[in-house]
Amino acid sequence: MPGVPLRITEPMKGRVRIFKVNPDKKTVTRISADGDNNVYTKISD
Repeated sequence: MPGVPLRITEPMKGRVRIFKVNPDKKTVTRISADGDNNVYTKISD
């Protein structure tokens, strides 16, 4: 599945965080401020 572009349609203040979501593996990946990947996995429904 290709990435989906992010479109911000309203003025905003603050930051935007981008997360990679893998629905097959049920994981969410976030890059931390120091460059490490933080991976979160759903373990139950």
